[in-house]
Amino acid sequence: MTSEELKENEDRLKALEARLNSSIENIKKLNKIIFSDKSINAEQKLLTIKDVSQMAGLSRSVIEHDIQEGILDVVHRGKRKLIPTKSAKKYIEI
Repeated sequence: MTSEELKENEDRLKALEARLNSSIENIKKLNKIIFSDKSINAEQKLLTIKDVSQMAGLSRSVIEHDIQEGILDVVHRGKRKLIPTKSAKKYIEI
């Protein structure tokens, strides 16, 4: 690689890092909005895996993996796996 190519790659890397940091900040802001919504806390004490996945910005498989690893608490209701709101909040703050 030439020094010019290295410089271009460094510039691209810096731009990607800036975009990633911006995305992380946006996710944090959205999580604050979601968890400050009193209707979710008051009316919905148990969340679905899909709910937590959307709130955390993670895939369903990541959420299910973390449930299996004991990182995220789950309540079984029949065939359904539900996550207590308190556990979801704690999980997303990690």
